[in-house]
Amino acid sequence: MSATELSAEIKRLRPAPVQDLVERDLGVIAAEQRREALREQRQEAQTRETVAKRDAERWRQEHALRAKAHDAGAWTSEYLTERAQIEAKAREAWLIVSPRLDEASRKASYVRTEVEARIRIEQAPARERVAKLESIQQQKQAAELAQTQRERDEKVQKTELAKAVVLAAKLHRAGKLDVSSDAVRRVLDAIGEIKGGDVMRQVQIRQDLDEPLKARALLMVVQSVAPQLEKHTQTEQQAQRKGHGR
Repeated sequence: MSATELSAEIKRLRPAPVQDLVERDLGVIAAEQRREALREQRQEAQTRETVAKRDAERWRQEHALRAKAHDAGAWTSEYLTERAQIEAKAREAWLIVSPRLDEASRKASYVRTEVEARIRIEQAPARERVAKLESIQQQKQAAELAQTQRERDEKVQKTELAKAVVLAAKLHRAGKLDVSSDAVRRVLDAIGEIKGGDVMRQVQIRQDLDEPLKARALLMVVQSVAPQLEKHTQTEQQAQRKGHGR
């Protein structure tokens, strides 16, 4: 498989996130619903108690004398009596619900832990398989990246070599290159006869470099005249710098 094919296979085999499956488990859902229902019951009861206290306090502030009479037993306020009853019943309700809520919370936590452990055990083989494939994928990606880099480097090298060969042929035609080898001279003459300008010759040379025998011959040509090419290049660069400095 290629790295891309491995990626698709890993995606297909990878188990769903454990927490997502836990949240969708019917046992967990039921336990959480029970806990939430009891929490709402307690909250509602505590809210009723708070509201009754607040209403009674507000009434006392608005009816201070009547409130004192009520507290002294000289007079009975039905409103305060009702608020006290509501407050007491609400407090009793949430005090009864609280331990049930605590138990439901413990059970929900236990169920969640048990379900998560079960899912992890069930997914273990698949996750192990995915881990192995991911390791292979990383190796393939590294190999493919290295191959791509090698091909890029080879392309650059071929381009530079083609330029050097064409330059050598150009200098040879101009009589500016000392070539002692008949074989090298014949190669340079052949390159000089390629129709078109230097760019067309470089294109032809890059194609020839794909053939091992021709590539070795062209490399030999460049190596045999490399010092002269380097000297010519340095001379041109110096001339260009002087031209820019004027």
